[in-house]
Amino acid sequence: MYNDRLVTKVSSGELNRDSTDSKKAKLVLAISEEKFRAYVEMSPVAVFVVNSNGKYEYINEAASKMLGYSIDELLRMNLSQLLFKEDIPSGLKKFGELKQTGRSLSDITLKTKDGLPVSVILNSVKLPDGKLLAFCENVTERKKTEAALSVSEAKFRSIVENSSDQIFMIDRAHKYLFVNKVLAEVLGKSPEDIIGKSVFEVYPPETADQFSSNTQNVFATGKSMFVEEKMVVNDQDLFISTGLNPVLDAERNVIAVTGIVRDVTERRKTEKALQESEERFRVIYEGANDGILVADVKTQRFVLANPQMCQIVGYPLEELLKMGVSDIHPKERLPIIIDQFKRVVQGEKMAAQSIPLLRSDKQIVDCEVSSGVLDIWNQQCLVGFFRDVTERKKAEKKLEDSHRALEKQLSEINLLQKELETANKLLGQSNVDLENYTYVVSHDLKAPLRAIRSFSTFIIEDFSEKLDDTGKDYFQRIVDASSRMDTLIENLLLLSRVGRKFMEVETVDLNQLLEEIVADLTPSIQKSNGKIVFHNLPKVSIPRTWMKQIFMNLIDNGLKFNKSKTPTVEVTCEETEPELLFKVSDNGIGVEEKYFDRLFNLFERLHTQEEYSGTGAGLAICKKIIQQFGGRIWIESQVSKGSTFFFTLSKKKNPTLGGN
Repeated sequence: MYNDRLVTKVSSGELNRDSTDSKKAKLVLAISEEKFRAYVEMSPVAVFVVNSNGKYEYINEAASKMLGYSIDELLRMNLSQLLFKEDIPSGLKKFGELKQTGRSLSDITLKTKDGLPVSVILNSVKLPDGKLLAFCENVTERKKTEAALSVSEAKFRSIVENSSDQIFMIDRAHKYLFVNKVLAEVLGKSPEDIIGKSVFEVYPPETADQFSSNTQNVFATGKSMFVEEKMVVNDQDLFISTGLNPVLDAERNVIAVTGIVRDVTERRKTEKALQESEERFRVIYEGANDGILVADVKTQRFVLANPQMCQIVGYPLEELLKMGVSDIHPKERLPIIIDQFKRVVQGEKMAAQSIPLLRSDKQIVDCEVSSGVLDIWNQQCLVGFFRDVTERKKAEKKLEDSHRALEKQLSEINLLQKELETANKLLGQSNVDLENYTYVVSHDLKAPLRAIRSFSTFIIEDFSEKLDDTGKDYFQRIVDASSRMDTLIENLLLLSRVGRKFMEVETVDLNQLLEEIVADLTPSIQKSNGKIVFHNLPKVSIPRTWMKQIFMNLIDNGLKFNKSKTPTVEVTCEETEPELLFKVSDNGIGVEEKYFDRLFNLFERLHTQEEYSGTGAGLAICKKIIQQFGGRIWIESQVSKGSTFFFTLSKKKNPTLGGN
């Protein structure tokens, strides 16, 4: 075979054959060769014919274009000249193997005239005459495309494997075709444990049903979808955001679904916290007692206002948000307000100050305002907090007027106080004079009584023989009456002294005081076979004389108004937060309830002098002493069952010092 014509060799016997069949065969062969030459010449695939020495005997036009050599240049070359130096040994080896086997299909790299590589797929066949026919398909661009695709696939796999999102591919049977490491780690497994398994083998039934429903929707519609849902993994609730996309074949049938899953649990928590924060802000903002007004720094127009602010200025929210700083202030104060606005915007700190606002009804409202700059909705705003102090200012003015009036009254009081001090001095002197007068009067009254009592006693003793029984009885009555009169005068003096004399406060141990009283009443106790019981009484700060007078009267009454074989009087004390409660109980004759209030009246007696002696002043004295020290006294009693006298002492006036 030569590059300009195709020659077929035949045997000498065949040349000499002149039969009709031989001519026909030659004609058919010539036509066939002509068709083959036309196909080779027009073929876009490079075609070579190489002899057994590796020299090219035929090159088609496609081969010439592919290698950059002319056909004549190629026909003067051999196989090794089209190979790169490092590929010559392997190329010659393949050439030798081809001569032995008769057919070969291999990838090989040829060198162009410019020294550039050309990747070809070499399909070679051995012809009957021992030459080699080779068809070379240029796959250089395809190789580049495959290399680029390989790099792209590597990049894609790297992105998928290193993505922080969970990525998967699933088929129509809901079985995983692919999962990345992140998804597997979330489930606590490896990708190999999941691939090939159904979602029903991977997730709990409820989660798997929801998952399969979503993917089935993509299979059915062929459209992408985006869902946010909750799933349970390891008994924990997770919120996920999933993008599902169909995978189509050449006929645009959905053969699989890919998914990109993002864990949005923290985002959900953040959104919930933000929502709660916004709700708290809204509650505070709308429920604040102060008015809140927000103005855009650039335009000085209002962008936000709470209900309290609308109430302060008298505008509805919709109307107020169409206004600006200059619309709610009196014109004469506007330059100052605008200046303060700009100073705060520039970062100057300003203390809360009082400024006037112009209401919708043209009334002026005094407000105390504090302000600051905040970024709201990506715009710089001035936030003002307004407190309506109109009523407070009116009150302050009234207070100021009252203060001036009070100062005037204080001045007058000071004058009155000086007059009072003078009056007190005079009163003090009067008290001294009264005390002296009382003493003189009592002395002057008691002196005649002592004379009457003494002379009556003398008459009874010295003239008893000359007096009959009636006379002796009359004189004895004079002695008894004068004694009672003397006691009565003493009681009246004692009652007048309560609150005026013997007011020196001292620490009194009531247990010791009761022991002293028992000693004083020993003759009376022994005479009546009586008994006094007391224990654990406290120490108090009080004038000792008056405290003794109280207990002396109450204990003496308990023994005197008593018909029991063993008259008994018991004294106890209970301590409460504000006061001390004393109880003096006896087993005496008792008192009817209708007489309870009369008992504490001066000179009030329920019995005759012959039944029970006394003046009727004792309980009145006790009441006055107890009231003097912030207390009260009362009785509880039943006839023939005894009586209990209760009295209290205020701890503020008589602090407790602890009991014995």
